Amino acid sequence: MHQENPIINGHITKALISISMPLLASMVLQSLFHLVDTFWVGKISADAVAAVSTVFPFIFILISLSLGLSVGLAALIAYSYGKKDLKKVSSVINNAMIIGVFLSIFYVVIGFIFGKEILVLIGARTFLAEALSYFNPFLVGTPILVLSFICQGIWRGMGKTKVIMNSMIVANILNFFLDPLFIFVFNWGISGVSWATVISRTFATLILLWPLIKKNTIRLHVSPTFDRSVIKQLAYFGAPFAFVRILEAVSWSFIIKLLSDFGSPVLAAYGIVFRLEGFIVLPIAGFSSGLITVISQNLGAGKIKRARKSVFITLVLGVLLSLVLGLVIIAAPSPWIKVFNTNPEVVEHGSRFLTLSALFFVFIAAEEIFKSAFQGFGALKVVMVMSIVKSILRILLSLILRVPFQMIGVWYGYLLSIALVSFIDFFIFLKLKENIKVFEH
Repeated sequence: MHQENPIINGHITKALISISMPLLASMVLQSLFHLVDTFWVGKISADAVAAVSTVFPFIFILISLSLGLSVGLAALIAYSYGKKDLKKVSSVINNAMIIGVFLSIFYVVIGFIFGKEILVLIGARTFLAEALSYFNPFLVGTPILVLSFICQGIWRGMGKTKVIMNSMIVANILNFFLDPLFIFVFNWGISGVSWATVISRTFATLILLWPLIKKNTIRLHVSPTFDRSVIKQLAYFGAPFAFVRILEAVSWSFIIKLLSDFGSPVLAAYGIVFRLEGFIVLPIAGFSSGLITVISQNLGAGKIKRARKSVFITLVLGVLLSLVLGLVIIAAPSPWIKVFNTNPEVVEHGSRFLTLSALFFVFIAAEEIFKSAFQGFGALKVVMVMSIVKSILRILLSLILRVPFQMIGVWYGYLLSIALVSFIDFFIFLKLKENIKVFEH
């Protein structure tokens, strides 16, 4: 803590890149992790791909809650770290661990009791056995998943993101070899993919946890006592983010339900494009994640103008990246789909979906960056309201456009909702004032 903090005192673009590049690498590795899973699941059957696509919204709810906790943790740690208040940092970590325990117990109980009914409701009736085979091992690994997000939040808040990258390198190497081993050698089928994920993530979490237990700038200290004020702060920062993600999962489930009427090939194409889109726009997600740390640490140091300037720098970088990525996809969309499934129908539908997405990459980038900016400045109500607006628009536009354009109209509705929200976000940010008091009380 005695050396100069480049995030607060250095060149903004360099600071943003230094934080974002390891985060980007981690996100690329995380997305590769899922793409490898999709690749091997595609070798099983189209129904298997459809089953994973259907299960994902329910899994996404846990990921959303864990990410919400991680985001709240990172924001509070970044602000306290910027103020050099290490006692507050330790308190925030301890309380996050307590929340993580209760979250894990709650999700596992709900999953084992009501998982089958929820999956049928989402649309997995025709491939329920495959969906459950994938979902049940995931439930076993729930505590590991939650702990990994908590550890990532700690490292991200301190701006030491290389540890996260290293953990994902190990997870990807293990997953790459375990997937085919469990699927084809052990003959576990789709459940083998899920078990490979659990085991790989366990080793990755140990890499994140060990330096915190052993020795670092801060020490990991966990006790059964909790601080209500810190719990409220974590909830204030984390709950809106989790709410946003869960709301997105609900709207995605609605889209899956609409697309399921057109058959497994369309649903499989949706699942492949959804994951591909997430992978392709990762450079933007990396910068937007790093932006939260830059904003929070500068607010902690009282450098408000510097925090606002970082948003516009990130926006310029995001727009330029999205234009380049969009042109690459539009030039040749089908080869990306064929990597995961060669079914002619899946390739045809997937190519159309992916091309449309590429045309909207600029809006996807802007919406993601403004969302991070609002989080960094403590404008959590804005994040929640705009998420509700986007979900309502997504559902309404998908329903309306489905009538004249059939399945492609559903995809139009999804993309147009993002474009409209990104425009609204821009004008809101111009009028935005920082909400520093939420970090203090």
